[in-house]
Amino acid sequence: MRLEKILILLSSIVALALASQASAAFVLASGESVRGEILRSNSDIVVLVNGNDEEVTLDIADLSAESRSELDAWRASNPALADVYSNFDEPPAPIRTAEPRRNLIPRGASGMVSVAIVIDADGNVAQARIHRSQNDDLNEAALEAVNRWRFQPAKVGGSPVSCYIRVPLRFN
Repeated sequence: MRLEKILILLSSIVALALASQASAAFVLASGESVRGEILRSNSDIVVLVNGNDEEVTLDIADLSAESRSELDAWRASNPALADVYSNFDEPPAPIRTAEPRRNLIPRGASGMVSVAIVIDADGNVAQARIHRSQNDDLNEAALEAVNRWRFQPAKVGGSPVSCYIRVPLRFN
């Protein structure tokens, strides 16, 4: 009986996690529909990744009222990704980096991996995803390393803000 309750709880957690990652369809005021997974937003834009793994930026002002309501609900459940800047007065500065773990790098693998990172206002990595990769065998090592990094946060108007940057990692 106890095991059943645990399994039910775990399946509920997995369902919630999948729902938060689910693809959304945004309807623009023009009637055009754009589908993708929300990556981040701020007061002006929402950035999606579409089925071709391309980033699509939409102006919030161009969204239908229903799509703005859906975005507001997403922002409420994803606060670390809901007010992210890509333009800032002071860029984030790394204060602790970590080398990729050797056991995650296949023997002889090399190449460049570009990692897209959202850094929260406290300097923690809130989200990391592969932007581009010359060698998919290196992606896990790149993400694992970047998730251990710590930053001096970006600033806008002298205040720390969440931000979005891309970091290239070279594996030799």
